[in-house]
Amino acid sequence: MHGLFRWSRKWWPGTIPLAILWVVAAWSNTTPLESDLAARSSAALQNSVLDKTQIAVEGRDVTLAADAFSEQGRRSAVASVEVVPGVRLVNDETRLVPEAKPFVWSAERDVVRVTLGGNAPLPASKSKLFEATRAALGNVEVVDRMDLSRGAPPRFDDAALLLIDQIAKLKVGKISIADTKVSLSGMARELGGREAIAAGLKKLPEGFSVAANDIEAPPYIFEAYKDPVAVTLTLTGYVPDNTVHTALVATRLAKILQRKSRR
Repeated sequence: MHGLFRWSRKWWPGTIPLAILWVVAAWSNTTPLESDLAARSSAALQNSVLDKTQIAVEGRDVTLAADAFSEQGRRSAVASVEVVPGVRLVNDETRLVPEAKPFVWSAERDVVRVTLGGNAPLPASKSKLFEATRAALGNVEVVDRMDLSRGAPPRFDDAALLLIDQIAKLKVGKISIADTKVSLSGMARELGGREAIAAGLKKLPEGFSVAANDIEAPPYIFEAYKDPVAVTLTLTGYVPDNTVHTALVATRLAKILQRKSRR
């Protein structure tokens, strides 16, 4: 027995580097496998509509976390990862995005910006509405405060895009959708803008209706400013039509010529 103990003392220290080599070998073989499974799992979800997708791999087990926009889409995403070659088990941590009741969306314009708020049904819809607003308003700042939610009415995107065209006609104001009811308030940028908005609302998709339209016309202002130093008269504001515009300019021109003739 004593001899066996002395013999074991000789080989026991050699097990330490052997164990280290075994751990390194296992780690070296596992890491590429996990990276490969993660990449192929991500590729399998390429056509799935998800948000906040996260994939974690341990050995051959995959943990999938994501927000889905329908129960069918959620199950389809999990099934897509389950059939990836090499995957042994999928830990399903997916969930449905919250449903909004009522489903509300808004576009609000102040002096310097337009803020998009409320709900959007899909990431693609959210991006589409944001880019459409930027295109419609040129250099005006656009702020995105939309949340992703389920519960949008049919043809929501079409209705929201049409209303974005109307927000471009406002100086200040707000346009909103609550399920299928549209509400507007604020002031038009130009004379005739209120009428143009009302005409545009007639093209709302089927099923949508106007619950309130409180758009006001801008003030009807006409100003004449005489500069005593430069001896000039500046006319600004609105006139009813071209006839009145021509008459005002002609009257002012006649007075200037009359003064010059007296000199």
